[in-house]
Amino acid sequence: MKNCVFDTILIVILMCTVTWGFPTDPNEQIVGNPSTANGWSTTDAVLATASGYQYTLAPVCAINGSGLDAATGTMHNNDLWDYYWNAPPGGGVSNPHPGTITPCLNWIAFEFDKEYPLTIMHVWNYNYGSLFYCGSGAKDVVVQYSSTGGSDPAEWTTLGTYQVDKGTAQMDFVGNDVCNFRGKKAKYVCLSIISDWGSPYGDQGIAEVRFYYPGDPNNYVPPDGWELTITAEPETVTTISPMAGTYTLDPGTVQDISAAPFIVCPDTWVFDHWEGEGIANPASANTTVLMSEDRAVTAVYVLNNQCGDSCHPIPVGDLNEDCVVDLADLSITATHWLENTQP
Repeated sequence: MKNCVFDTILIVILMCTVTWGFPTDPNEQIVGNPSTANGWSTTDAVLATASGYQYTLAPVCAINGSGLDAATGTMHNNDLWDYYWNAPPGGGVSNPHPGTITPCLNWIAFEFDKEYPLTIMHVWNYNYGSLFYCGSGAKDVVVQYSSTGGSDPAEWTTLGTYQVDKGTAQMDFVGNDVCNFRGKKAKYVCLSIISDWGSPYGDQGIAEVRFYYPGDPNNYVPPDGWELTITAEPETVTTISPMAGTYTLDPGTVQDISAAPFIVCPDTWVFDHWEGEGIANPASANTTVLMSEDRAVTAVYVLNNQCGDSCHPIPVGDLNEDCVVDLADLSITATHWLENTQP
């Protein structure tokens, strides 16, 4: 994350100019080389298309620097209007982009002037007006990339599902490094929005997007990601996904986790809850965990042996289905023995 934390306003302005206008790593560059001289625009090297847009809030607003302050390259005055891409409700449902997920709320795609070995994708989310309007910003996005950009889904590779930080409606909003391509080559990238931050009108949008690549691809070493450690309680349970272990995931990944029943007769273990931080719904067996730091999550199971389950079938003669043949069953037989059971 390229954060700016300083002591004085002057230093903030100077350092943020470096941070957002140019990479902090001298060996790293930005597609389109945005700078003060060209108004932070990347339109010379990037073409943006989308599932749709409203008013004058076209997809080009996400790459032309309009959402950034001309002097500093940081977030612009959040009350200015034509500085965002904003799409109408359901644009991605009615008009899915080739190769991306279907359905999605909306999508925005980027075509570069050539193929790049990409690293960071940084996004400044919808930041207009107030927190109420910031709900229109993209939240969970599926990121896909391609060398051809064709209509065949096989031409697209899914990098993963990531989360975009919600806008603050403040000028000091710095956005976030949404994902790291780790040097994967692409000429096309598509963001499919699968959730937003509580859009008041059903629309979705973002302010600006920047793509980084290594200045020396031959000597580029991909960075480590955040570690996800997943376990089950008791440890004998083997029906969690991913399997118990530690995995390195890209920062910002929204990782699917699940916990299915574990049956080893005579015992049946069922999911009770998840323990750990960053879990979307700890009470759901099928949920996600946000990788914004190292995470340790545990699926907690409870013993749930039930008469009639696969380990405890109802025996012949057990008329009350309590898995025991006893006098209670004989009583039922005596009560109904004169009844005609023939068709």
